Amino acid sequence: MLGMHPIFTLFGTAPDLSTPAGAASYTRQLAQQAGLHVMLTQPGSKIPWDTRTDKDREADDAQWQQLRRDNPDRNLPEKMGGFYLASNNPTRLNKLIKSGYKIIEAELAERDFLRDRRDMAQWRREGTGEAKASLAEDRIAELAELRAQALADVDELTTDEGKPPRKGTKKYQKFVQATKLSEGEDLTGDEQRRLSAIEHTYPEDHPWPNFAVEVGSSNAVVVDCDTADEVAWFKEWATQQSGDAKWMKTMPTVLSPGVFADGEWKHRDGGHYWFTIDEAAELTTDDGVPVKPLPEEITKVTVKKPGTNVQFTIMVNRAYVLIPPSHRAEGSYRAAGPSQSLPGWLYSYILTDHIDRREKAARKREEKAQREGLGPEEVEQLEHWWETRTWGSILSQLGWTRYGKPDSCGCPVFSRPGGSSPKSATAHVRGCSDARYADSMDPPIHFWTDSPGPEISAMIDAAGTSGTLSKLQLVAAVEEAGDVAKATRDAIDLPAGGSSYEYEVTDLGGGLGMVNSVATERDMDQVSESAYLSHAQAPLPDTPAPVADGGQQEDTPITGSSPFVGDDTTYEASEEEEEELPPVELPAKKEEIPVYKTSNIEHDPIRLSSLEELRRGRPPVRFLIREWLQENSISLVVGQSNAGKSAVVLDMLCAMAADQRKGESDFTQWMGVPTKRRNILYVAGEGIDGVTNRVSAWEKHHGRSVAGHMVFKEEAFKFLSPESSWYTLGESIKANNIDVVVFDTLAMMMTGMEENSNDDMGQAVSWLQNLQRHTGASIILVHHTTKSADNPTPRGASALTGAVASQVLVQKRDMETLDEDMRERFEQEGTTPIRVSVTKQKDGRYPPALDLTLVEAPVPPRLDKDGNLMPDIDDFGVPNNTRTVLVGDTTGVIPRNLPPVTKYEQKKESHPVPPEFHCRVLEKVVERIITLTTGPSRSRRVQESTRTRLLDDLRLNMECYVYGASKEDLKRAFESALDVAFHRGIVEYEGSRIVPNHTLRDSQGQGIDRTDRDAVRAAMMGPISDKLVAENYISEESEDTAEAEAEPQTVVPDTLPDGP
Repeated sequence: MLGMHPIFTLFGTAPDLSTPAGAASYTRQLAQQAGLHVMLTQPGSKIPWDTRTDKDREADDAQWQQLRRDNPDRNLPEKMGGFYLASNNPTRLNKLIKSGYKIIEAELAERDFLRDRRDMAQWRREGTGEAKASLAEDRIAELAELRAQALADVDELTTDEGKPPRKGTKKYQKFVQATKLSEGEDLTGDEQRRLSAIEHTYPEDHPWPNFAVEVGSSNAVVVDCDTADEVAWFKEWATQQSGDAKWMKTMPTVLSPGVFADGEWKHRDGGHYWFTIDEAAELTTDDGVPVKPLPEEITKVTVKKPGTNVQFTIMVNRAYVLIPPSHRAEGSYRAAGPSQSLPGWLYSYILTDHIDRREKAARKREEKAQREGLGPEEVEQLEHWWETRTWGSILSQLGWTRYGKPDSCGCPVFSRPGGSSPKSATAHVRGCSDARYADSMDPPIHFWTDSPGPEISAMIDAAGTSGTLSKLQLVAAVEEAGDVAKATRDAIDLPAGGSSYEYEVTDLGGGLGMVNSVATERDMDQVSESAYLSHAQAPLPDTPAPVADGGQQEDTPITGSSPFVGDDTTYEASEEEEEELPPVELPAKKEEIPVYKTSNIEHDPIRLSSLEELRRGRPPVRFLIREWLQENSISLVVGQSNAGKSAVVLDMLCAMAADQRKGESDFTQWMGVPTKRRNILYVAGEGIDGVTNRVSAWEKHHGRSVAGHMVFKEEAFKFLSPESSWYTLGESIKANNIDVVVFDTLAMMMTGMEENSNDDMGQAVSWLQNLQRHTGASIILVHHTTKSADNPTPRGASALTGAVASQVLVQKRDMETLDEDMRERFEQEGTTPIRVSVTKQKDGRYPPALDLTLVEAPVPPRLDKDGNLMPDIDDFGVPNNTRTVLVGDTTGVIPRNLPPVTKYEQKKESHPVPPEFHCRVLEKVVERIITLTTGPSRSRRVQESTRTRLLDDLRLNMECYVYGASKEDLKRAFESALDVAFHRGIVEYEGSRIVPNHTLRDSQGQGIDRTDRDAVRAAMMGPISDKLVAENYISEESEDTAEAEAEPQTVVPDTLPDGP
């Protein structure tokens, strides 16, 4: 997740949504890769679609109510709905998608059946002359087949007595449908309306759901431009604000299809600019206190072009936007340009605008309070009264009840006694997603019914509104016989005559709760009773409504066929709880706005490199442990449970992290293999105690400390963590100069993800690759294998093994394959034989497997915070005698991975290195030739036996160390050994390859089984059994090649050999 933001890539590669699998995959990527909170909307529209089951709703409601109790300051609506349904949980989204597609499948099946019946009735009428021919020949052929199948179904379902199946069964329902279809029965009026409703709800060209993103919880800001003029205005405005002309050429991230209604285009050629909030931004006040960039209370900012009606809207919170490939009648949403990090100038503008509006509202309240005789304390008391006095406590006095389902804005709905419709009034609350009340301190209640009762009707008439009252007005109507002044005095505990307050009609939702009759009528007159009824149409009998939330009328202006027409970005209520903090305290003044500094994360969609760029400055392949674990990459260490994979990994790490003593180089060894000191971060996902014991025991045995090079994270790092957590981890790795990061185990890090899903595993690998590129550290994953003893492979999806550079397998050896003496020794000593091997090496050779052992070792006592020994006793006062497991060699001895001295100085003498070194090199060459001659893979190995490959395969680092041979000494000894082997008939040359001598193999090796290593060795070593031959030969060559140097030379085993 570090680096390029995936929004553009995901939007631009949106899959086909005609199947639930495609939709689930898309939303999973949006949630996991981009951190977006996704929600479903009804097909062909932007109306939220609640597809939860009744059971899920009950469970959500219980959690929601607890959330409201725990967060009273957030002003959450009483019921989940609208944009609170947005979620970044792939499992939850998958359930919603499956439920929604099942609804669609059932609805489309019913639509097809009703269409078939309609056309079948038409065909019947055409056949009897009751109607003119209007059906095409192809359709008639289809109907004939359908009728034949229906008649067959009727015959099959009819009992032997000639009666239909028992009523109430599925067979009876199928029988009735087949009978109606075969007889061409006309559709009833209800069925015709049902067919029209389905066809209207599910567009022919796109009957699948649309998808939207709630911007606030997704840490995104979206600039909504509805027209080409608004796009041009945003570019001009952004250029002015930033001083950067690049904005004049910036394309919208998403192009919207526009709105076509009443025969004309209302909006066209618009789009959405997406900005992601950089959670890693350095955003603090002057006191160093961190501040959330854009709190919940900031919902939107509208920027109008002076002297025109052109304006765009900056969406910040409590709003959702449709995303590609969502589709409406006008067209589809399409990806166009990249997303951007939220720039500092845009952040400052949003916050400044909000502070300006807040200050303006405060001034208006003060002016009104002064005009009405209320002081600041009285105003504060009144606002507190408004927050604590609920709509339900007022309406319940008249017998009104709360309707279970909230309105589309998330506000509660109330039903009057004896009303025919459950929606008699919508009582708006703070936090309402309706744009008119988003910033109001005291949003009103709107009565939909014409018969709210005499008290309320009288107050509505007195206020001169179209059914809208403030909370004070409602209290006055219900409790104070219409006396608003008395209701105000009671609310703030003023004595009679203590205030000169008089009822005054003021601006909509402003002041102290008085409603402007002109503004309210202008807004509310657009919502006619007939319009409300058309949207609140009850489901037809026995035909469940396909949309859970679509039937309720929104308390918003309606034009055209949808309450959301003319607005590409929609305010709504919301669903799933994201564990957000309450709104933070904003700066009191604009001058106190903190400076917003982004981390300059690149958002370019694709970066391409030329071949020359790849060649230039690209380092060669390097290893953490030579030939075992590749550096600057992701490696995998796998094994079954209790096979010792963690023990092996920690043994490797401790060898790399051991302290460096005076006179020692940076190079160390692990099991005789060169490595180098490195700083290590170990993420212990399966408990820190076992890791602590093992490392402490290693330190005690080797007499070395790893404290200066190894740090630990005591719990798992969840890969599903937000981008901010990944960024923090990366910055911590860089700040501590970490070279190697180990995640043990992968399963613990992938909590909440599916190991067997290539999508989830691929996502995890992508995050790790980005982390590796961002930090430059090598990553080692400890993972489990399958339970197959014959062919153990890493557990889970194949996307993992395809991405790693090195893979090491740790296996317990089969005791039955060992000879009796070894088996008896292992059993007596209590050690466990294991085999460690490289099963994948992307860019290197495969080293020979190591046969090692797991050996019990004592754990040294621990120290308390004062440095004193802690008694290691259990709850019963008995010493624990805690022991752990270390890695030993094949004999069960724990070798000291570090020799006493890892650096020494050697003066080159005038004479060559001892002849024993040359003999040892010659023996190694012959041993390698034997390897090329024996075994089932000898043909492949012979093909690879070049001079360079053969020298590398000898692995003579320890010999060079013991005999004091330099790199050049090794090369000379190797060439001399090849000459001896060639002159004595051991090898021959085939081009650049060095192969066993065929004449020798045919004469002396006749009848020898080439899988019998000892027999082949005896046949080949015969010609050079006398070492003096080699010594005499080498001594003749040495005089001409020996060189003397006075300067000392440091031998660095890790650099050997590089080949001739």
